Amino acid sequence: MKTNLLLAFILCSYALSVYSQSEKDTSTYYLWNVKGAEVGPYGSIKLAAGASTTGVFGVGDNASRFGLKGRTAINKNKTFFVVVKVEIGANLVNRNDYVMFSNDPGAPVGSVEKNLFSRIGYVGISTPYGELVFGKNWGVHYTEAVFLSDNGNHWSGDALGAWNAGTDGGQSGTGRAEDVLQYRVNVKNLYFGAQVQMRGRNDKQNPFADTYGFAARYELKRLKFSASFNQVLDGVDTPDVYQTKINDRIGALGIAYEFDRFYVAAVGTRFINHERDNLGAYYSGTGLEVHTTFYITRNKQWALQANYDLMVPDSEASKNYILSYWAGEVVYHFAKESVIFLSFKIDESKSVDNIRTDANVFVLGINYSFGY
Repeated sequence: MKTNLLLAFILCSYALSVYSQSEKDTSTYYLWNVKGAEVGPYGSIKLAAGASTTGVFGVGDNASRFGLKGRTAINKNKTFFVVVKVEIGANLVNRNDYVMFSNDPGAPVGSVEKNLFSRIGYVGISTPYGELVFGKNWGVHYTEAVFLSDNGNHWSGDALGAWNAGTDGGQSGTGRAEDVLQYRVNVKNLYFGAQVQMRGRNDKQNPFADTYGFAARYELKRLKFSASFNQVLDGVDTPDVYQTKINDRIGALGIAYEFDRFYVAAVGTRFINHERDNLGAYYSGTGLEVHTTFYITRNKQWALQANYDLMVPDSEASKNYILSYWAGEVVYHFAKESVIFLSFKIDESKSVDNIRTDANVFVLGINYSFGY
């Protein structure tokens, strides 16, 4: 029982305030102008303390990060820019090897026991006809499509296939894609993104791309529709932690509705060999996330939020495994992109052995952000 509880705390780690991240990634805030180069620091200090209904307590980092972004005009009319961004994830809280109820997805894989690790790093060209960047950046699957429902401050986004199989989605390209070349463009109400990854990590060499993906979102006054597809071409039968499974692919459809103080969104995913169960076996399946926000006050300082995440395998070997939870939050916005929240999670997930997690958790957290 104790082992299952500690495992549940570890599984609870995959949580980000993603709606905020989507705004941060498109921010045009710059603090300094140094000989024509606009430069701006930004960051978020995110800490939380929690307890389970069975009496286990913990304090953890909730995906804190610090970054620097910049741009320099390369024509007289200042319509073409060289753009750069560097973002470092930080573990600001000492934690042991057993209870980790909040951390940055992918960090334990890429940087075990390190307090600083790379989250984002790219250079590119921004023009009136779109933006072309290369490096490590949020995948188009995430920024143009599935972020619609991933608005929780602590538990959110686990059924979207973004940071999959215990990683930050860097290998598959669905999360913080690495070795990636991306193009994004916005034409009136339409947002479109396409990307390829070029890395050559194994013997399965491809002429140009090792993965490819594209996503689109169409926004009306109150409604938003989104779709994405991502395909891995260099997967292997028995991948290590830096490889992907053969035939890894995922598609997603999303819809969101916003009116006055109310917001609701749903995103469904269908994937092949994209996720792993609690024993480490890759599986195919279906995911669903539903999110609602209701602002209690008209100035939108106080809000109630709720999430439902579900991921069900098709694979026979993982048939008993299920990711399923309900989460709710009371949120107070005290500054731009900065909140105090009280969150709870009712976990109905089951392991491959058909054992229920049985760990419901309460969390108090503070996200303090600057430079957005």
